[in-house]
Amino acid sequence: MRQYLNYFINRKSLINILNSLPKYKKQKQFPKRVAILFIGTQNYIKYFVKYYITTKKYFLPNIRKNFFVFTDRTDFNFLKGKKDVISVKISHNSNPKLMMMKNFEYVLNASGKLKKYDYLIKIDADMYPAVKISEKDFLFHDKPLFGIIHPDFLSRMGTFEFNQESEASVKKGDDLRRYIQCCFWGGRTKYVLDLASTITDWVNKDLKKGIIPKIQDESYLNKYFVKNKNLFYIYDPSYAYPQKRPLPKPFIKKFIHEKYLKKRFFVKTMPFGHNYDWAYQSNN
Repeated sequence: MRQYLNYFINRKSLINILNSLPKYKKQKQFPKRVAILFIGTQNYIKYFVKYYITTKKYFLPNIRKNFFVFTDRTDFNFLKGKKDVISVKISHNSNPKLMMMKNFEYVLNASGKLKKYDYLIKIDADMYPAVKISEKDFLFHDKPLFGIIHPDFLSRMGTFEFNQESEASVKKGDDLRRYIQCCFWGGRTKYVLDLASTITDWVNKDLKKGIIPKIQDESYLNKYFVKNKNLFYIYDPSYAYPQKRPLPKPFIKKFIHEKYLKKRFFVKTMPFGHNYDWAYQSNN
């Protein structure tokens, strides 16, 4: 019910955004090596099976992609023996808010390995491509960073942080017309690592003061976006769209965001008609 309510609240603005998309796209960026950043500790590592299979095959299919898996799990067999999967050990924090605040620090700490890549893309564990997304479809802009508009805040202001004691705070006089999601972002390596460095500094300052912004990592990302809008291309919400929320026809969901853990983590019919139960069973 909540998904349908949010859909109807934002429907008119959503249709306007989707109708304004460029009809013709020409690829403008040509990265040779892309790092996909996956963060999943404890049971969230089980999302990686579907994530890896679908993202590798259907997202930027003609570019060499390596998957950096930030996890505390060393016993997950699916991570082993794959040349395009690099496991990065991190600790699990039982406080999910503190865990999310550290996401940028995880990326920054791996910068020695990530600098070898042209492009870095962080995608949440519980997301997967719903259609084939080619290089021309995705890399048609020349901005060094990108984000995705949040589908809940198309006709109203996003949940920015206004506590001026927090490093994530913005002011009401800022340009707050767009609010982006923290589930899917990235760009050219230098710019992503600069972003991660700045936000890590903000997070550490807030933690010393005992401050946790209300939307944690997303609050910091939006603060960086507000301060550096000239660096960002903002994709439409179909690139990170809730699984159970409808999308007006003839538009399609490009990336689906599940936003919850299931008992088995996989449903019988997955995108493109595949069945991934075998992967779950062999890695349970």
